[in-house]
Amino acid sequence: MPAVLAALPPARAEEFRAEFFAGAERMHAECGIELDFGATLHVADLP
Repeated sequence: MPAVLAALPPARAEEFRAEFFAGAERMHAECGIELDFGATLHVADLP
């Protein structure tokens, strides 16, 4: 699990994961995205 999600309380991390994949499924249904592997999330910090 990415460190950002690991920092969330367990219930919130699961809620984020569920909402992320539900959104990805909606985009897929609208021919806007194709996920055939686990997604990788990247977080950028300003210097």
